[in-house]
Amino acid sequence: MGYRITAGESPQDAVRRIVCEQADKALADLAAGGDPVESAHAARKRFKKIRGALRLVRGSMPGKDFDRENAAWRDAGRAVAALRESGAMVETAAAVRDRLEDPAAAAALARLCAHLESGVQRWTEGAAQAALDTAAEMTRQTRGRADGLTLKSDGFAAVRKGLKRVYKRGGFAGARAFTTGQPEDFHDWRKRVKYLRQHFRLLERIAPEALADEENRTKELAELLGDDHDATVLRTLIVADPQAAGGGEGAEALIHALSARSVMLRAKARPLFQQVYAERPRDFADRIGGWWEAWVEGSGAKEG
Repeated sequence: MGYRITAGESPQDAVRRIVCEQADKALADLAAGGDPVESAHAARKRFKKIRGALRLVRGSMPGKDFDRENAAWRDAGRAVAALRESGAMVETAAAVRDRLEDPAAAAALARLCAHLESGVQRWTEGAAQAALDTAAEMTRQTRGRADGLTLKSDGFAAVRKGLKRVYKRGGFAGARAFTTGQPEDFHDWRKRVKYLRQHFRLLERIAPEALADEENRTKELAELLGDDHDATVLRTLIVADPQAAGGGEGAEALIHALSARSVMLRAKARPLFQQVYAERPRDFADRIGGWWEAWVEGSGAKEG
């Protein structure tokens, strides 16, 4: 059935199924063999999908259930975070290098890539496997509770509060990021944009064409913010350790190029921010709710 709420499926049934499916796929990723960095990356994407699904129904989960489950899946991801991030930095540097026009900056980034690759190689096979095994055990434990997840509401009422909350907090986070210009605020906003994209994917069956368009906009925005985050992380690393990029004028040129790249990416993100978050949260939730009601009437999807 995939990462979608389907016709004839209640939100409670859907979230149980999605958590179980993604958990099983994460276990397969963690046991796949091959490159442990890729295994960690694949599993972390599954954990984030699970957390996105839980956020959609957050307003309908009783007591502290959301906090418990969200923390458990967050911690499973953290178990392999250092392993994944060691490889992600290399990928980030390589991707940015292809976009730099200044030869001195590109040469400095090539030296930084070599420095980062040595960091990946310092992970021993045993240490990497231990991280994967820890994440797998945490996944098995938390997956065992998935079939018992319960919601207090059904139909659109089960997802309305979570959807509205993510939209509202994303709008506030974007406004704050453009006001402060601080990297941590843009990073926080990026996470909220990604949650919204996940919600559009989960709900896509209720209005396929319209929600596919919504998802594409949030995907584009998330990618711009992701590229900005990459540039910021690299710039911070070089400022802290210029010798990692060879030091001297090359490192300075690279810092300047990465700063200019962030300015350009944020400028591209601003109009998308205005498009994605143009509505009041209540109006946004009402619009999606209208599509849900039409879907229920037209498809026989379950309603409370």
